[in-house]
Amino acid sequence: MKFLEILNRLKRIFTKKAVRNHAKIKSTKEMYSVKGDKYSPKRHALHMSIVHTIMKQAPSSLKTERPIAILIGGGTASGKTMMRKTVIEKQLAEAGVQAIIVDPDDIKTYIPEYHSLQKNHPNDAARLVHKESRDISHLLLKQLIRHRKHFIYEGTMARTKAYKHLMKKLKKARYKVHIYIVDIPLELAKQRAEERAKMAGRKIPDQVIENTHKLVPRTFQAIKDLADRYYVYDNQDKLVLIASNDYIEPILYKKFLKKGEA
Repeated sequence: MKFLEILNRLKRIFTKKAVRNHAKIKSTKEMYSVKGDKYSPKRHALHMSIVHTIMKQAPSSLKTERPIAILIGGGTASGKTMMRKTVIEKQLAEAGVQAIIVDPDDIKTYIPEYHSLQKNHPNDAARLVHKESRDISHLLLKQLIRHRKHFIYEGTMARTKAYKHLMKKLKKARYKVHIYIVDIPLELAKQRAEERAKMAGRKIPDQVIENTHKLVPRTFQAIKDLADRYYVYDNQDKLVLIASNDYIEPILYKKFLKKGEA
């Protein structure tokens, strides 16, 4: 009995120590910015270098044509990247359009610390660089718009205010804006996120999944009328169009919008 008590006590000690050590790990934004706001000159230079590297992937649009911006949104584990690769990139290639992909998850790989964090803190690596990768993606968007380049922006679309601001900038710059949303039921999203966590070693809390699935419909409704075209897909088994400017599948579309009322 005493042995079990000692064992349990040791477990509690090591658990507390692990929690303290976890809390000590700073995000890269905390490490390289002043009060979580402005980055150091050296770090900002790194950001600009990353932006310029990515921007070389496609030319600017002709002055006689309107550049294209494609915004992809969807809650966690809904299948955004799959839709981008199987539908959107294919359509752009067929139309001869070279577009730059803006994805905070892809940008993480350009952050030097990310690779060492993956090795030493695999479960926390993405979280610890996420704010910085998001800031770099915003800087990239600003430069893409300035240079009139076609682009695909993939994100959850959970930050309604930020997307409303982005839409205003795009319309002012005379962009053609197409919105693509991909949706699945919340419980299926949690199941897929769990399966992905087993493979990638990065678990996303249920609260985060629930929050993104709630906020996407709200953002979509706030910006859809500013877009040239919009498309909403259900992805339970395969991609099925459930809404666009001139089509609605009432049952699934209503379920998607209802998430935003939670």
